[in-house]
Amino acid sequence: MKLLLDQGLPLSAAALLRDAGIDTTHVGEIGMSEALDRLEKHSTIAYSLHNLRLKVSLLIKPI
Repeated sequence: MKLLLDQGLPLSAAALLRDAGIDTTHVGEIGMSEALDRLEKHSTIAYSLHNLRLKVSLLIKPI
């Protein structure tokens, strides 16, 4: 399993997952912390598709 963690998750989470043996990259490690989630050439979705990574995001829903 290969993961791409979005900016909503802490950078330290990527290190913890790697320590557990999961191939993980954080958007902050690849200079994409400001990238959009749209399906465009330089988006996080395009990166995850190109690199066969599951994109993990933290969505907080207001109550």
